[in-house]
Amino acid sequence: MDLTSIGKKLTDATTALAKADKDLKLEMAGAAADAAGIIDPSPASDIVGAGISIARGDYWGAALSTASMVPYVGDLLAKPAKAVRATKAIAGLEKKVAALTKTVTDLKKAKKEAEAAEAAAKDVKLLKETGLPRNSAIKQEKHSAKKDRDCENCGLPLKPKKLTPGTLEHKLDRWEKYQRRGGEKDYDSWSRQYDTNMQNYQFGAQREMDYRVSLGASEGTLKTPFSNRQIDILKNEDKYAGQLKTGPVSLTKENIIAIKKDGALTKLGWDVEHILEKGASKPYLEALEKAGIRVKLGPQIPFRK
Repeated sequence: MDLTSIGKKLTDATTALAKADKDLKLEMAGAAADAAGIIDPSPASDIVGAGISIARGDYWGAALSTASMVPYVGDLLAKPAKAVRATKAIAGLEKKVAALTKTVTDLKKAKKEAEAAEAAAKDVKLLKETGLPRNSAIKQEKHSAKKDRDCENCGLPLKPKKLTPGTLEHKLDRWEKYQRRGGEKDYDSWSRQYDTNMQNYQFGAQREMDYRVSLGASEGTLKTPFSNRQIDILKNEDKYAGQLKTGPVSLTKENIIAIKKDGALTKLGWDVEHILEKGASKPYLEALEKAGIRVKLGPQIPFRK
């Protein structure tokens, strides 16, 4: 089912649900008025019940409410008959509301999946149009990784990567790589996570920029015996390589590899420092100490207002 068809069905089902819910509330209000009419000797409750029946288009119910106003006859015949009708009507409407609620929920889910599929198709189309890495680029990437392991000119600055995080090209490139790694998330779920990561990245990137401005540094990439290492705060003339962490840090597999690279840089004569604005786990701090990496805890410059 395409997105247009799902949208139409969802609109119809939502309208039907609203009507059924309204009918149910009126039916229950009418039943309440009828129940009050049994106790209330005056015809007031019966008049209310008749009005509610007319509002629902239930003219037979209105007739029974009118008959209920007649002393004795209404109590013996009309009111019991209307009570039976109300019980059946309420039960039927409750089932209808439940069924329509499930239909609306299912259609909303189907619409979300269709929108995600449509968005993914558009992104794939753009991916082809932009000429981002495919099979030939994968081979080139593997070749570059092997060359990095050979570690020619270790410790020398390299050119920064071309793709900018947060851009469409970067997102499509990362989605393609995620699929190649056998990622199990659908595009919609993966895209939401990517967007969240990019929001965090933008905050971190701004903090990195603030540190670079404050320290008169730049960003860059250094070669290590274990492949390239991106440096957040780089001062080539002082051989200073600062790494900024704006959130709590733990010793993940990724961080173990990063610390291994930083440790290699210290052996090449670089002054490597980790700035941990919100601290880190004990294993992470111990790994830094073992690698000979200096640590600064907490923000080292003011936050932007």
